[in-house]
Amino acid sequence: MKYKRLAALTVSFAMLFGLQTSLVSANSARTSWSGVDSTGSYVTDEDCPVTVEQELLTFDLTEFPENYYQDEASFLDYSGKVTAQYTFYNPADYTVTARLAFPFGGFPDYGFENYDETMDTLVYADDTQKYAITVDGKEIDKQLRHTLFASYEQFDPERDPARLQDGFAEDPFYSPELTVTCYTFTLSGIDEETWPAANAAIDLPAFDGKTRYLLIEQSGGSSLSDGCCRASVWAENGMDIHLYVIGENSTPLPEWQFYQDGGTEDGEEIDGTVTLTETETMTFQDLALIEYNPSGTVSESDWYNAIVALFNEYSDDNFSFIQLAEMTTNYMLNISSQLMRWYVYELTLEPGQTLVNTVEAPMYPSINLRDDPAVYGYTYLLSPAQTWAEFGDLEIVINTPYYLTASTLEGFEKTETGYSLSLDGLPEGDLIFSLSTELKAGFIIAATVILMIAVGLAVLIHRGKKMKNTPEETI
Repeated sequence: MKYKRLAALTVSFAMLFGLQTSLVSANSARTSWSGVDSTGSYVTDEDCPVTVEQELLTFDLTEFPENYYQDEASFLDYSGKVTAQYTFYNPADYTVTARLAFPFGGFPDYGFENYDETMDTLVYADDTQKYAITVDGKEIDKQLRHTLFASYEQFDPERDPARLQDGFAEDPFYSPELTVTCYTFTLSGIDEETWPAANAAIDLPAFDGKTRYLLIEQSGGSSLSDGCCRASVWAENGMDIHLYVIGENSTPLPEWQFYQDGGTEDGEEIDGTVTLTETETMTFQDLALIEYNPSGTVSESDWYNAIVALFNEYSDDNFSFIQLAEMTTNYMLNISSQLMRWYVYELTLEPGQTLVNTVEAPMYPSINLRDDPAVYGYTYLLSPAQTWAEFGDLEIVINTPYYLTASTLEGFEKTETGYSLSLDGLPEGDLIFSLSTELKAGFIIAATVILMIAVGLAVLIHRGKKMKNTPEETI
């Protein structure tokens, strides 16, 4: 887990804080904002015979987004977008109805949010209404879907499509009707003058296939012997903490213990009292939807499935404790900022038929103001297109009045409207590029080096996520 955090932070620094070298500014004002990755359409059926004869990928980037929007209308007026135009061909001697998915990232952290007083939460502005999917020039229906996708993750063509499920996901452990018991405890008796940063901790058993534990206010966790785990929270007098027992509820619960500032080690125990003040029984569906806002654009089942994926992502075969502190907002299960958006739609091709399918989606760059002039970084993932039976020519057009300062793909030529690149088939890597209002000497070289490092580190993150915790390491 420590490795994953370090690598993720390193990639975030390389990608979001510049795409080029710069001096650290003494100004404390915020200077960078994260954007959103996009990728192309791919078919969800492994045996689909449909091929891509050619693709025209057009980026219309005639303006840069603001790093702050005061109202929803001005945010929705932002015009940056990507258009993927595919020429599909059905070589089979039978009619094919293909279900396609087009993931286009989440929501930029400079996007506008509406406050919902009823739910006491923020709802992202719906920017998808102005974009369309067409077949031979005629608009077709599309579904807006969501799956779990952490900001530090790299798109995985196996994992991420598998998360896109209709209805409530089937899981070996979690189910909508699974029993959950929430225990609310109140802390008291802590000598806060001596220990202003005390911890409270509970030792949870190894995972037995029947029970998992979630501590909403958690601040950390460390492994003990035989798969047991010590889950901890920052402790203050009068503070309420909530322990969810998911699945079979074995009693009595393990006892709480208080520890010296910042510690949970044996021999550092201090005095304190934990009082059970409330017990509530619910279903796992109730828990999964505890922060769900039905007035938003996310369906109930997509939110539920994202919570299941989240819990599985931060669980271990040995540990019963689910450590979610990194992923939660204000210690609550609000995963709005951890969702990838998808268009899902269907195409039907008769034997030997060719049709042109066009998909539009917003294009949000990362913003770096630490350099003068500012740098805007864009990411479009080409690798998922490897899922097609065959893929022909690829033409990339960037319509922009700005300078192309860096790109992971070589060979872009300057045109009257921006830049273009023609390729015979898919390249090995993805398209990551940056734009700016000026082109400085040495700028492209420095930016390209950072881009290459970022891509390499993203691969390391993907590999590192598969590493399992050992009994000796902190989870």
